[in-house]
Amino acid sequence: MHQKDTIFLHIGMHKTATTSIQSSLDGFSDGVTRYARMGRQNHSVSMISAFGTEPQRHHFFSNRGLGADDVTAMRTAARAGLARELASPERNLILSGEAMVDLPRGDLESMRLYLEEKAAHIRVMAYVREPVGFAASAFQQQLKGRRAAYDVPLPKYRNRFARFLQAFGRDKVEFFPFDVAGFRNQCIITDFCDRVGIDADQVPRKRRNESLSPTVVALLLDWNRDQIKGQGSPARLVARRALVEALRKAFPGKFAFDPSVVAARIDAEDCAWMEARAGFALPAPPPAPADAVTGPEDLAARASASGPALAALLTEHGLEPPRNAPAPALLDALYAHLLANPVG
Repeated sequence: MHQKDTIFLHIGMHKTATTSIQSSLDGFSDGVTRYARMGRQNHSVSMISAFGTEPQRHHFFSNRGLGADDVTAMRTAARAGLARELASPERNLILSGEAMVDLPRGDLESMRLYLEEKAAHIRVMAYVREPVGFAASAFQQQLKGRRAAYDVPLPKYRNRFARFLQAFGRDKVEFFPFDVAGFRNQCIITDFCDRVGIDADQVPRKRRNESLSPTVVALLLDWNRDQIKGQGSPARLVARRALVEALRKAFPGKFAFDPSVVAARIDAEDCAWMEARAGFALPAPPPAPADAVTGPEDLAARASASGPALAALLTEHGLEPPRNAPAPALLDALYAHLLANPVG
C-alpha cells in the first residue's frame, strides 16, 4: 500500500526563486501536505546523496573537501531521512532541490523506482526562465563560487530537463513559465502553493534577495581570476560568503546583461526544444536597466573605479588598506580578516 498520495518533486529550474520557495515552506505542514524535513530546506544535497552513484563529484562535496567516509555517512543519513519523511502521516510530500537535475539518467530512474513504491502519484515540477534573466542570475551565482572567466551562461534546457523526461515520463513532468507578472499577487510563492494545493495564506513569505550590483560582479570576477579562494573547507566557504555579503552592502544595485549580449549567444534550437516540451512560449526578457553590462571591458572599468570605496570598506572593518594596491589585493586582505574573524 502506498504511503503517500502525491509526491511533488520540485526541480527548479535554477534561478527561479527556488530559495524563496524553500525557505518559505521550510517546516510547513497543514495536515495534508508536508514540506520534507531533511536537515536543509533545499533538498538537493539529500537527494543527490541518497540516489547519486557518484555524489562526491558534485561541487557541494568537493568544495567542502569531503572524503569517501563523509559521503557514505551523508548517504546513510539522507536515505534514513527520506524514509522517515515518507512515513509521515500527511498524504502529500514536497521535495524541492534544483540541483537534482545534475543527476545522470540512471540515478534519476533509481529515484523514480523508489518513489513510485511510496506514492500513488509523482508530479515533477519546474519553472522555466527565459535566457536573458537566467544569464544574469546564473552568472552572479557562479561568481559567488568559482567562476573566473567572463562567459554568458545559457539555460541549456535540453541538458537540464531531457533526463527527467526520459526517466519519469512526459506525463509526470510539468513546466510553468517563470513570469512574475503572471503569478497571482505577482508572487511565485503564492503560485507554487496554488499548484500543490496549499492555502498560500498559511505560508509566511521569506523572499531572498541575493542580487549583486555590476560593481560587485566586476570585483569578484577580478578576484577569482587572481586566484580561486574560499574553497576546500567550511571555514573558507563561510569567509567567502561573508566577503560577498560585505561587498553587496557596500555596492548596492542589480546586475543585468544588456539583452544584445545574451541574444548573440542564444541557442535557438534549444529554446525551440523547450517551448515544444513546455507547451508555451518562453517569457519575454525584462527591460534592460540603464547600467546593463555590455561586456568584459565594461566590467574591468567598473572594477578599476571601485578602489576608493573598496579601501573605505576595509577601513570599516578595522584594516589599513595596502597603499596603491589593486582591487584583488584589497579583497585578499578583507577575506583574510573575515577568515580569521568569522562573522557571527
